Amino acid sequence: TPMRSVQPIGTLKYATLPFNWKLSEREWHKFLDELGYGEKWIIEVDRPKIEGFHEVIDHLNKAQDALYNKHEPEDVIRDLRAARDAFKVYFEEKKEHIFALIDEGSSKENSDDPKSKKIDEIYKKIANFLNIGPHNDKYKVSYADAQLAFRQFVSILAYLSPFLSEI
Repeated sequence: TPMRSVQPIGTLKYATLPFNWKLSEREWHKFLDELGYGEKWIIEVDRPKIEGFHEVIDHLNKAQDALYNKHEPEDVIRDLRAARDAFKVYFEEKKEHIFALIDEGSSKENSDDPKSKKIDEIYKKIANFLNIGPHNDKYKVSYADAQLAFRQFVSILAYLSPFLSEI
């Protein structure tokens, strides 16, 4: 059973709790509510399985640490931009093959764009949002911005990762 360390809660300075829980979404909600976290949504996002992309994963891990430790939000955005830049070369090189896999078995409606083009637009918008960091003379980067950027970027990578695994 793994040991978890818990930092200050009220007057309790430190506690080590042995647990290996498997909780449903409903049970997690109840548990968090009883701990005083109030209403939360729990959304599972698979970690992107991008084999051979250690640099991308390293930058994502740095961004996650900065986010969880509530460092400067600009640090989160900077590390996400570095992950995006490390991923971009491979993505651009394999884009047509990835899009063929995304569109496989799908047909578009009339003059509507194919599914892959819609995904590409989402990816580009998320990647572009990460540019607010270096332009802090024009944008104030908040913790909410950093959370949104992290969640969105990891989500699009999680979506793309099964297609990348096939290539």
